Amino acid sequence: MKYSEEARDLLERYLWETERHLPISKRRDIIKDFKSNLLDMLEERSEDETITEETAAAVLKEIGSPEHIAGQYGQHEALIPAPMFPLFKMVFSIVAGVLTVLFFVGLFVSIRSGEGVRILESLGSYITSLAGALGMMTLIFYVIQRFNPSVFSSTEAEHWEPKDLPKLEYRKNPGTIEQAFTIAFSLVLILVLTVLRDRLGFSTTLGSASIYVPAFGDRLTALVPLLVGRLVLGIGFSAVLLVKRAWSDRLRIGELVLSFADIVILILFLQGSPDGYIRFDLMEQTEVFSAVAPILRWVFTGVIVLILVMTVAETAKKITGFFVKPASRIEL
Repeated sequence: MKYSEEARDLLERYLWETERHLPISKRRDIIKDFKSNLLDMLEERSEDETITEETAAAVLKEIGSPEHIAGQYGQHEALIPAPMFPLFKMVFSIVAGVLTVLFFVGLFVSIRSGEGVRILESLGSYITSLAGALGMMTLIFYVIQRFNPSVFSSTEAEHWEPKDLPKLEYRKNPGTIEQAFTIAFSLVLILVLTVLRDRLGFSTTLGSASIYVPAFGDRLTALVPLLVGRLVLGIGFSAVLLVKRAWSDRLRIGELVLSFADIVILILFLQGSPDGYIRFDLMEQTEVFSAVAPILRWVFTGVIVLILVMTVAETAKKITGFFVKPASRIEL
């Protein structure tokens, strides 16, 4: 029996979503057995040689949602049964988001107040808070389902739509335009950091004398070799993706290495005064920029913190995607 590309994609999305809600210790064996039974059912129901997306969707609609199926296999073993897990995940995401915002706000305030940044100590407190919130929520949800399971009785099987299942990240190929833009942008940055760095600045009048104010400070100059090295590696990585046009485990590892390098560089940018990177202190001495220089100093720090937050979140997502390998990826 053959499967259309659309039917294959729909079935893999369904199996992966089901697998994510199964008990970790047994999910691989369970999903393989369930997958075999599902394919047998599809072959029995199909009247054509090729199973279409419509046939697959109809069978999946009849079977029920991934949460419903996972609940039948693992609801007596899991602390958080499958019908409860979407709500549990949503609540924890909100709590984790609030704690993350508070962490980076505290980090930002510490940087701007000049008190120094104790990153490891702050990170330890943040992780402890996350672990405490996770433990408390798990206990609350367990008690609720233990003494009043009807509160989370699953009725979504009648209303869910198979075609609304989330896309699989690992099936997405690297974008050609994105990689080409990354290469071009990196080349421009290398040009700025090496050839044009000392030429970028502005002339202004200080008293009766006209002076030239450089844009970049000594701290940025010291980081130039590291920044250029990271950009060169990024160009090489994007070039490989343009040639390969598909992800592999080695390329995923390379992507993680670059992401960790970005995090280290961003943390370095948060060390010391922003004046070491952009000469806001000299701007304050000029008539034109005296009013906006303090604001630009805060904006600089805020942008670095924002990029760091986004980079850490994206790196965590990449790590999860790399190490969590679905058994449903077996070819149909």
